[in-house]
Amino acid sequence: MVEAIASLIESRAWKALEVHAAVNRNLHLRDIFAQDPKRGVRLKVEAVGIYLDYSKNRIIDETVALLLQLAVESSLHSRIDAMFRGERSTSRRSGQFCMFPCALLKRRRSSPRE
Repeated sequence: MVEAIASLIESRAWKALEVHAAVNRNLHLRDIFAQDPKRGVRLKVEAVGIYLDYSKNRIIDETVALLLQLAVESSLHSRIDAMFRGERSTSRRSGQFCMFPCALLKRRRSSPRE
């Protein structure tokens, strides 16, 4: 796990996000909304009864693009797929198993009861 975090923060996408955060540190939501009045509509997601409104966070389109790039560089999609398949991930350093709760739940549900 420590190695994964170390490689994540050394990635180009992470470094680009750090620069982006420093440059945009003083952005105010009032100014962001003034520049993009439709962000309240664009930056919301609703599914299965859950409503998320990202517009009230200090993010701009470039932030989203950089976060998506970080997801690609860190193979997030394949890690999510593995989690939902119930696969275990091990920490190379400790050899201990680290499991996400939903992966554990799926594994328990798919395992025969003893």
